[in-house]
Amino acid sequence: IVRYVIFPWEHRLRIRRPEKFGGPLEYESSAAFEAAWVRGEIHPQDLKAAAAEALDRLVAPVRTYLAAHPDVAPQSFLPASPDPPS
Repeated sequence: IVRYVIFPWEHRLRIRRPEKFGGPLEYESSAAFEAAWVRGEIHPQDLKAAAAEALDRLVAPVRTYLAAHPDVAPQSFLPASPDPPS
């Protein structure tokens, strides 16, 4: 998600964390982020929170549009299939 969604859209990853845990981090490339991850410099919970915040920013315009246009939302989804796919 970070490499293929967040970096192409935001061109950086910001990880907010308290000073007692090392303070905030910012990565300007997926290579720098991945190297820090491999070295164990990023706690999984910090990454999860940062990815969730970035994805929330990414879908915010869609959420806002659908809230302002409730007539569009029902057309955006296929009806549920009574039979599971085989």
